[in-house]
Amino acid sequence: YWTAIQIKMPLSKMRHLLNKVILTVKEICPSSKTVGVIAITPQDIDNLGGELGEGGYSLPNFDIVGFDYYYTQARQTLGISLAEFERIWQEKYMENMKEFLLPGQKIVLIPGTFEFEGQKIPVEDFLSLARFYWDRARTDSNVVAIVPFLWAWPGENSPNKGLKDLPPEVQNAWREIGRKILRHSRECPRIK
Repeated sequence: YWTAIQIKMPLSKMRHLLNKVILTVKEICPSSKTVGVIAITPQDIDNLGGELGEGGYSLPNFDIVGFDYYYTQARQTLGISLAEFERIWQEKYMENMKEFLLPGQKIVLIPGTFEFEGQKIPVEDFLSLARFYWDRARTDSNVVAIVPFLWAWPGENSPNKGLKDLPPEVQNAWREIGRKILRHSRECPRIK
């Protein structure tokens, strides 16, 4: 996706090529699940509703879809509060994505558990975000996974911080969410 954008490939062509890859994977391994995650920048926010379906971000052959939109990024570029981020995420991202899901498609949540160089996100914000994503995952039957960033990017020597570099309280909050998922997945097919 990112390479396609950098070489100015039209989204329709990118989607066509990805769908060909998905069909090939399904031919070789019919029981496999395919996942597509698309980065949504703060600049995309006002176009989401119109672009998710026809000719925009829709990747209809994926079994599981996710959209990246992170508090750390929105805070840095837009200067928004955590409460405002959560409202925008729920109304603009999650609701739009659900509106365009095909029958049987599921959602993966990708929390932005990282900081950019020089950024200081309060521990309380990271803990609140963990609760926010966990609440969405356990109450929305479309959500099948939560995949937080573990590593810094764009590489191990990056000054940016991933979950593994964040304060222990944040790491422990995500470990506990993982334990809850494992505990509940053994007891029943749907997280409670």
